[in-house]
Amino acid sequence: MQTNFSLAALADPAMQASEKILRTCVHCG
Repeated sequence: MQTNFSLAALADPAMQASEKILRTCVHCG
């Protein structure tokens, strides 16, 4: 599964946290 967040979404701290979790997940990131 590929995840791509827009720059606007990445500006949101909550989105940054969720992206970091996704990146550390071997199935998602």
